[in-house]
Amino acid sequence: MTKEISIVWFRQDLRISDNPALVEASNLGKILPLYLLDGPAPAPFKIGEASKIWLHHSLNSLNESLNGKLNVYAGKTSEIIERLIDKYGVSKIFGNACYEPWHINQESKVQEICQRKSIDYKLFNSSYLWAPNQILKSDRTYYKVFTAYKKKSYQSTPRKTIKNATEINAIVNSENKTSFSNLDLIAPNKKWPQKIMNKTIIIFGHGYVSKFLIQKLNALGWIIYCTSRKTDIGRPVKNENVTIINFLDPALPSLIKSSNVLLSTVPPNNEMIDPVLNEYADIISKNIFEWIGYLSSTSVYGDHNGAWVNEETKCAPSNEQSRIRLLAEQQWLKLYSINKLPIHILRLSGIYGPHRNCLEQIKNGKDFTIIKKDQFFSRIHVEDICIATIASIKSPTAGEIYNISDDEPAPINIVQQFGASILNANSLNEIPFEISDLSDQAKFFFNDNKKVSSQKIKGKLSVKWTYPNYIVGLTKGCLPDLNNS
Repeated sequence: MTKEISIVWFRQDLRISDNPALVEASNLGKILPLYLLDGPAPAPFKIGEASKIWLHHSLNSLNESLNGKLNVYAGKTSEIIERLIDKYGVSKIFGNACYEPWHINQESKVQEICQRKSIDYKLFNSSYLWAPNQILKSDRTYYKVFTAYKKKSYQSTPRKTIKNATEINAIVNSENKTSFSNLDLIAPNKKWPQKIMNKTIIIFGHGYVSKFLIQKLNALGWIIYCTSRKTDIGRPVKNENVTIINFLDPALPSLIKSSNVLLSTVPPNNEMIDPVLNEYADIISKNIFEWIGYLSSTSVYGDHNGAWVNEETKCAPSNEQSRIRLLAEQQWLKLYSINKLPIHILRLSGIYGPHRNCLEQIKNGKDFTIIKKDQFFSRIHVEDICIATIASIKSPTAGEIYNISDDEPAPINIVQQFGASILNANSLNEIPFEISDLSDQAKFFFNDNKKVSSQKIKGKLSVKWTYPNYIVGLTKGCLPDLNNS
């Protein structure tokens, strides 16, 4: 099969399901998903303010379905398509037919370009049981009487829905500066309710995982608020990706009420178990949300002597910190059992990623590793935490607990020696755990021995890890950033 680039031209078919143009193009190889806003339709078909809001959210939803790879442009359709053809060497253009006069005019101009450049151009019927030119009288004119039209239609098989594309390999034009906000679909002077205007998420805690997740959600068009105790009360800090607001800011309760999604990344503590629920449980319990998530830890399982654990395994925390973590989980789950809120617990294995990995440590002088016989650790790359979180947000399963862990638990010395090898560094000195001079906190790390399974979320939400093991995670998910730093 030839892996070529095809343009999929979206217009009134802003979906990936039952989309013949998308399926046909995806079967051939790489696609460039494209939406063009080419001026207003003529009166009386000019799009109104409410329809613009609908279009804005439909485009955002389509972009989410395409994992943030919808290319949007504003301008003259024929000129933009011709530029993309030349830039990417496009060999085919697929679209679903529209039948309004101004759309037909657009199609004819694109068809002229394709003929001139010897490019295949194909339109499909994706919206009608029968295309308008399919049911005609014997003289090839349109019916004007419905009864006669209905009788004739019975002689033809109507369009059937089709299966979704099995794989969508979409690309993004990184040089394109047009974003959804540039389309000006939402008038700033219109006081539409925020929950209608945009999907809004509040992330409690501005830590390592949050910073990566913010980038992913921003690319999907979300409005993002993130709490931090480092920001002054009453003085939120806003940039193009997120608004950082103090955890105790008096404006935060109203933001919670108007948000669609909540995610807590805040760890528990001895004084109040869960700081977020201690402060905001009453507000959260009395409102409606599409999804609420709590990032927990697989440490709640405790020690299982190297055996596999899954979400059905009994939790037996082996230290006070993990015991409190389990209590925090239970507090969140009460909001599901009592208040019927869509709570989701995501139990994370050891987190690594750019600027937080053994490559950084070795580069900065680490020259030893610890050996403990038959000891296994599970881990997860931060990018895959984002994938799992977004997949759960898209497909809520209230009350569920998911493990987030890669597919290959491994001893820490094996991982770190591999890190040294890809840095072309000397092998690390291997120190037996029993005679090591580790701090008490570091020794806690070795108390639990287990292999964490994430088959549940992979099966239930069809999640696929970008970095399924430490070899791929370090070589492709960490080393490039190290070399660029």
